[in-house]
Amino acid sequence: MATAYRLPTAIQPRRYAIEIDADPTWPTFRGVVRMSLEAIEASDYVEMHARDLELADARIDGTPARIEVDAATETVRFTAQERVEPGPLELSVSFAGRPNPGMHGLYLAQDGDEITLATQCEATDARAIFPCFDEPAFKASLEWTVTTTASAVALANGPLRSVDTEPDGRRVWRFAATEPVSSYLAAMTVGPYEAPPATSSNGTPLRVWALAGKQAQTGFAQSFTERLFPWYEEYFGLPYPFAKYDQVAVPGFDAGAMENVGLVLFRQNLLLMDPRSASWNQEKLIAKVIAHELAHMWFGNLVTMSWWDDLWLNEAFAEWFAHKAIHAVAPHYQVWNDFQLDKNRALADDAMPTTHAVWTPVETPAEALEMFDVITYQKGCAVMRMLEAFIGRIPFREGIRSYMKAFAGTNARGDDLWSHLEQASDRPVGQLMRSWVEQPGFPLLSLSMTEDGVLLEQTRFFSEPGAAACEQLWNVPVTVKYEDDEGIKTHRLVLSQRGQRFEVPSVGAMKWAYGNADEVGFYRVHHVGGIDRLPVARLRAPEQMGLLEDQWSLVRNDTIGIERFVPMIDAFAASSDHNVLRALADRLATIDRLLRDHADPDVMADFRARLRRGFGPHLTTLGFDPSPGEAQERMQRRAVVLHVLGSLAEDPAVIEQAGVYSERERSDARAVDPNLAGTYLTIAARYGDGALYDAWMATYRQRRRVGAAPQDALRYLYTLSSFRPSALTERTLAAIADGTIPQEAIGGILGQLLASHHGRLPAWRFLRETWSDVRPRVGDMGIFRVVEALGRLPGTERAAVVSFFEGMPPIGAERALARALAGMDQ
Repeated sequence: MATAYRLPTAIQPRRYAIEIDADPTWPTFRGVVRMSLEAIEASDYVEMHARDLELADARIDGTPARIEVDAATETVRFTAQERVEPGPLELSVSFAGRPNPGMHGLYLAQDGDEITLATQCEATDARAIFPCFDEPAFKASLEWTVTTTASAVALANGPLRSVDTEPDGRRVWRFAATEPVSSYLAAMTVGPYEAPPATSSNGTPLRVWALAGKQAQTGFAQSFTERLFPWYEEYFGLPYPFAKYDQVAVPGFDAGAMENVGLVLFRQNLLLMDPRSASWNQEKLIAKVIAHELAHMWFGNLVTMSWWDDLWLNEAFAEWFAHKAIHAVAPHYQVWNDFQLDKNRALADDAMPTTHAVWTPVETPAEALEMFDVITYQKGCAVMRMLEAFIGRIPFREGIRSYMKAFAGTNARGDDLWSHLEQASDRPVGQLMRSWVEQPGFPLLSLSMTEDGVLLEQTRFFSEPGAAACEQLWNVPVTVKYEDDEGIKTHRLVLSQRGQRFEVPSVGAMKWAYGNADEVGFYRVHHVGGIDRLPVARLRAPEQMGLLEDQWSLVRNDTIGIERFVPMIDAFAASSDHNVLRALADRLATIDRLLRDHADPDVMADFRARLRRGFGPHLTTLGFDPSPGEAQERMQRRAVVLHVLGSLAEDPAVIEQAGVYSERERSDARAVDPNLAGTYLTIAARYGDGALYDAWMATYRQRRRVGAAPQDALRYLYTLSSFRPSALTERTLAAIADGTIPQEAIGGILGQLLASHHGRLPAWRFLRETWSDVRPRVGDMGIFRVVEALGRLPGTERAAVVSFFEGMPPIGAERALARALAGMDQ
């Protein structure tokens, strides 16, 4: 484990010329990096990062230099015969290494017979490919030269300048240099890639690359990227800052995608699709990932955080921009409604005592990795949305534009952004936002109606009952929705004290008040005196979702009793909005899990009967098949209804039809509405036997073998964990062990099993027995998700979890372990 260490700043990199021999068929990689450096101060040595590399033949301005490696700090010092004086200098060094067994650094990206060589340098893995100044504040241009076999294609950050064939048949790919960027944005990949002809946006070449034979699956990504480019350039007031924009689907990737300058790498299912067999939600997911990565080209790559404690400046804003851009170019996707489910996950995590602030000090590489979580991404996004609503859309955009122009090509911190937003809006942005970014948790607002307005009181919300009182306060931008004699209105205010009374400009008496209009605020609301006066049907879908989640959270921490929530099941089950039903389905799944652990069979039977009564009428109206030209709302509602009736209510008719439709889908991936295919497969697997499991595995392998669209194959892979017989759970675990399940999917499938009633104990046993093998394979991003999923284990396993990780510390997932233990305690 690397210790805390920061490089001295006496010497700055200006350019890396990286020559590397690398190919998926070669057991090692080797090369030489030539660096143009500038000594700001005199120094006895040049120090930079390097990890797990063999280094040789180092030279400073042509003079041999001594090489001293420090494994603890992951650094190397190069010392020449003479002292380095201020001014420019050149350093070259040869390096060699082996592809990493995990999905970071330079590694084999593999899914069965599909194999490429790929890179993942964020957060601190560029140093495992070539020696470099591997901290965000050290920016330098990247110029790649890649030597491969004759059959491979190489891609890198810069535009391709030339390809030459050597006498031995190998090919040398030379790429132009990039603008100065941070080392974590370095990228190259080698494999059997192909791409349709490039298109252009304002002179920037755009291209989507995939493995040979999959070009037909790139169309949606290509066209959607073309739609996004003009929006981003107009919003930022700056043209795209780099020379090209390649997006590449690789067959094994730890993160969902990575915003490398000019060469964005994706999981295949997050870039490729067949529109005839991909669901609407899968299509939207691809759109959101594309939009997120493209936003980074400005917010992260052009203007970069100074250090990893400000990672949220990259990720929270990219998440916010993705939703903002998609809402502008594809409003029918209703992505802000979808975001309510993401926001609730962030609220759930942030309600635990183990949470962290959006801005959190980072000292080591492992701590940097742990920042890639729901707090940084989804809470950060929600806070940015709340801020824009507070200061106004136009001032917010003008502040962003001035910030981007001031720091283009350099690094910045959160205070720099607050300063520009304050100047643009003439509002106290810094004072407001520090309470949200620099302290953990969020407030519960207790709202009481008064004769002339509302009384608001705030206290930190904890999910666990009986949590100790907390003295934290937030500056809370609140938009109250209410109805008076003239109709429904909103009123904005800022709660900055423990409790405050606010007048509301109502005409006549207020009939009711709701404390989070459009659910823009990142807080929960307790409507003191109950919600009986709220006209739930007149609240917008996001508000209904927020009300549902707030009430359930108040039940879980014993603020209100379960008897106050049960009537909401019937009320919200009648909704015609698919997102409201989906939010309800999530809570019903939680109740189902609790009942399985603690209730007798009669209580379970009553619960299932209640679900059939609530959701059955929907199915009577909707049927099992969509009608020609049916609206997306009905399609999505049908999918949720079938899920609840089949998986939770155990309705025999739905279970029977799931078997029929899944058999059709196995014969032809396009024979069943793609919005329903995954639901039918999940239900069928839930009640399936060994013969059906064999059919699932055979279908998955066959579709992967013929290069089917990733969604068509992954439906089967990600429902293997739904089979409940213990022998079939063991087969799924064995498929992880023997490599049948691809590396990038291990974390997801283990997480599914750990979250299931039937699979959690076998998966926990498997994890203990195979930790030394699974830990490196699951990836640095995936491991903390697996560890966090242990929170679904019964409390009786808590001591075993603590004991195991005392002997096997989960480096990079320490916070995830704390969250898991907190989850087991609830």
